[in-house]
Amino acid sequence: MEDKRREMTGDTAGKDNRLEMAEGPAGDEMIGEFLERLGPSDQQKEDMWRRIEAAADPAGEAAELREVKAGADLSDKVTVLRAGKSEADIARKAAKVRGMKNAARVRRNIILRRAFAVAASLLLIIGGVTWVGNKGGADDVPALTGNVYAAESRVTDMSVEELLVSVGDPAAVSSIYVYAPKVYYLDDQRLVFGNATGLIIYDLKNDCVAGLIDMQAICSGYFNSDTIRTHVLVEGDTLTVYNTRGLSEELTDYGESTDAETVQNSDEPFGYYHTFDLSKPDGGLLTASGAGKEKAVFAELMEKGAAFEGEVYADAWDNIAFLQSSEMEELIGLDDNSYSELAYMTGANGNVKAGNVLISRGSGYELLTEQESGAVTAKKLNLGITDSVRETVKKQTALPAYRYTGDEAAVGAICNALAADQDSLYGDENDGGVNIPAPIIYGMEKSGDELLVFGNFWVERYIRQGNTLVSTSGGEMPACYHLRETADGYEIASVDAAGDGEMYTASIEEFTRDYPQITKKFFSEDNSKARDREKVAAVKAYSDASDLGIKYIKDFGWDPVELK
Repeated sequence: MEDKRREMTGDTAGKDNRLEMAEGPAGDEMIGEFLERLGPSDQQKEDMWRRIEAAADPAGEAAELREVKAGADLSDKVTVLRAGKSEADIARKAAKVRGMKNAARVRRNIILRRAFAVAASLLLIIGGVTWVGNKGGADDVPALTGNVYAAESRVTDMSVEELLVSVGDPAAVSSIYVYAPKVYYLDDQRLVFGNATGLIIYDLKNDCVAGLIDMQAICSGYFNSDTIRTHVLVEGDTLTVYNTRGLSEELTDYGESTDAETVQNSDEPFGYYHTFDLSKPDGGLLTASGAGKEKAVFAELMEKGAAFEGEVYADAWDNIAFLQSSEMEELIGLDDNSYSELAYMTGANGNVKAGNVLISRGSGYELLTEQESGAVTAKKLNLGITDSVRETVKKQTALPAYRYTGDEAAVGAICNALAADQDSLYGDENDGGVNIPAPIIYGMEKSGDELLVFGNFWVERYIRQGNTLVSTSGGEMPACYHLRETADGYEIASVDAAGDGEMYTASIEEFTRDYPQITKKFFSEDNSKARDREKVAAVKAYSDASDLGIKYIKDFGWDPVELK
């Protein structure tokens, strides 16, 4: 299988060392080329570079990564990771191979400083395909936007069981999230936590789920975008969800106080606010008791919300000592388990502070609390997610295998091979997802007994949430496929794939040297628009052929896009 993969992708070196972070000018050039290929705007690129330069210590990172790699074989066995996994997973898996005791330090020092500083998130090269993990954020409203979140609400077709599992079962969303869910509110009676899909209102006195909120239904899923953010504010028995667009999110993210004047000067309302009555929840899906977009209401919400967030949030790693201990490593292990990125700081016994985070352990969450004295407790949450519930949701969300249904036999042969190849690489992921190719074809030319198909061959993996397919990862492979005609259509003879880094441009120019008109298309500024167009068309064709009733696709942290 491995030899076949190398033949298909042109990886003949037998070993992939491209995971190592480059440093100095070469590294800058590599990141620059990747940003160009992702197609961000000039402003987005400027913001990305600012974040990279501010957050990264290239020399230190290179040294740390060399340390991680020194005791482990980071060849094909480690580089062939699940699509969309972050550098955190690389560090953890490398540490597990070599039995390293300080995996948490590596995870923190390298990952939190760099992986989330780059707005494009992780860039991996797997089997000749540049994978772009979706465990990250976006600097602005994306090009792929259907303006769905500008509406007051939308129908998601999410069942209560599906929403519960999507928010409360770590295993169900391990391909999307690096961190455990954020705590949005906590007192002696009530815990509110969640992610971009939904919120769980947990009754701490009775140890049960008091209610659920579908965040997608109220068009409030901005949990990992820098300039648009969803906020949750609890006052008594009233919970309010609202969105803002601006720059102060960078401050509130890391627990720095942001006063009302700063918020008013840098932020603006986005979309609608929604209020929910928590006084008499019944354990099911809560419906909004009110909604609106009045400026005066938003101004008050933003002032209260900024003060609240500035007071209660702090970086978890820096403020909860237990997270850096060997006991923590033993508690969560070295696999997909994690903790909340931000600690929720609460007062106890007068002015004594306590830091609170959720930690994921296997298929459940626990509320970990560290008192100012250093005492640590972990309370297991009883979310009612049984094996029966998981099986029900698995049947609801399982996606059928991909099969090309278009009219181009040559393109079909490539798409079916791409999907099958990615399925074989990530077949161990029990997420019920599907890999859907969306190639941008630049031209087809006959050469002897071969048909040459030039293009940028994108593949994205999706999981199903109600009537939406959510992208968990995506990859591109600029290439030339050599096809031979058979009685059944076409078979793939070989593939000329684009190289990496400084070899990227030269390799494309080499395999298109006899077709200069095609060379230009590989570097067209319209590629990002073409990618969006082909992506939507490919998902719609798949959905229509499978009779799934899918209405939207969604890149993590970005607007859903309606399939029309």
